[in-house]
Amino acid sequence: MLFSAKPSVVLLCLVSLLTVSNACATQYTVSIAQENPRLAVVTAVIEPDGNEIRMNEEGVHGLENGWATFVEGLKVFAPDGRVIAVSEQSNSSWRLTGYNNGPVKLSYRVRLGHDQVPLNFGDNGAAYATDWGVMWAGRALFIAGKPAREFLLRFDLPETWRVTTPWDEKIGSANTFVVQTTNDLVNSAFFAGTHEQFNLEAGAVTLRVALSGDNTLTMREQITDMTGQYLNYYETVYRSSGKASMVLIAADRNSWGGEVMGRAISLSIGGKPPPGFNPLTVLAHVIAHEIFHVFSLIRMEIDDAPSFSTWFNEGFGAEYAAWLARMRLGELTQQQFLDQIMVEVAKYQSKVDGGLTLASAGYDKASNYDMVYSGGFVAAMTLDFLVRHESDGARSLDDLWVYLLNQYPRGGEMLTLGGLINATRSLYGETVSSRLSAYVNEPDPIALYDAAALLGLKVENKTLSLSDHASKRQRALWQGVLGDYRSGLYSGR
Repeated sequence: MLFSAKPSVVLLCLVSLLTVSNACATQYTVSIAQENPRLAVVTAVIEPDGNEIRMNEEGVHGLENGWATFVEGLKVFAPDGRVIAVSEQSNSSWRLTGYNNGPVKLSYRVRLGHDQVPLNFGDNGAAYATDWGVMWAGRALFIAGKPAREFLLRFDLPETWRVTTPWDEKIGSANTFVVQTTNDLVNSAFFAGTHEQFNLEAGAVTLRVALSGDNTLTMREQITDMTGQYLNYYETVYRSSGKASMVLIAADRNSWGGEVMGRAISLSIGGKPPPGFNPLTVLAHVIAHEIFHVFSLIRMEIDDAPSFSTWFNEGFGAEYAAWLARMRLGELTQQQFLDQIMVEVAKYQSKVDGGLTLASAGYDKASNYDMVYSGGFVAAMTLDFLVRHESDGARSLDDLWVYLLNQYPRGGEMLTLGGLINATRSLYGETVSSRLSAYVNEPDPIALYDAAALLGLKVENKTLSLSDHASKRQRALWQGVLGDYRSGLYSGR
């Protein structure tokens, strides 16, 4: 049931969760106590989806019982106060027996043990605790029902704690936030604790930053400079005008890594570096990759089918954008960028077996990591070379992202593979669109080096470089790839 909250209804919803009301179909309260920060107590009013309630199991984690592994004491109450029987199903869902209709009240606990067991993609996409507080991903914490809109999330925290989220705080209500959709709730994250928080602005984007840990805080200036550069770069190159807010969470941990969940980026900065070593070089690509994810995904309505969204979001989108951003911002030299292309081609080719495709790889992201990430990047880079050649430098693959961000805004028509193929046909013609279709659906190797040769690039002595015999036209096309973003007058064509 869709819910549009009016001011008087919102106030009523905040008064108490003890009485279930049809006027307050969705609301959540998260309570964390000083003496036991690893335990989150959640109460909620939701409307079940049929006779089921569930957690978001889209994240690949490897837990036998899913996110429900850490859920304790789940109780469900009907509008009249009676207890509804609950039976646990597979995939972190629960079936309600004797439920008829309308909203119900939930009460349950989630014990933060996600950083104490092995997870396929790490606890940055789930939850972890530090001396400074706790990071929770929505998918690891919230049980939901039918999709809802514009509801309240309230935090009951220790007096010295604060909370940083991607959602807008309700005016006049401390630690109370207005969440726009259920999908946004279960696909995002927050940090609660004694951390340092501040905002970064880049065009229409607001980045809410949460930093914690002595080592992380010493790098505040570097972190903010780097994230600000990427945000401004993506705003400039992809020219999206839609307003958006997101959260960046970085904390001292024992390992390096990162994960994006909807409008949230969670980064772990592992240990104190040796003298003279900038630890952000380890995370530079992670930050560039995740910032693009949030920049694009919060603005676009994208089909989440594994055969499309996985390679498209990870390799074709974030990897392509991140490597170009790092080169154009001067973090990588031209030769380092070319060397990286060869690295990605090698990783992709290691997964080419005559059967696996970009589309089929998405069904097992963990096992097919190099096909999804490197293969998606190779497909995008190859198309970019072809587009520049076919258009005599008038077009690039950057134009596709400008087009998609404007044609498929969040809340509008959904971008599917068919829509992507049609977009490439509209922008670049039949040759390029048919190549993209083949790259996605056929197991034949993508011939990146053949496309690179069109721009005067060659492989010699295991090195990719611009040939001394490249024509004036080819050199101009390659210069378009390099761009002149740092001059202040960006042209990626």
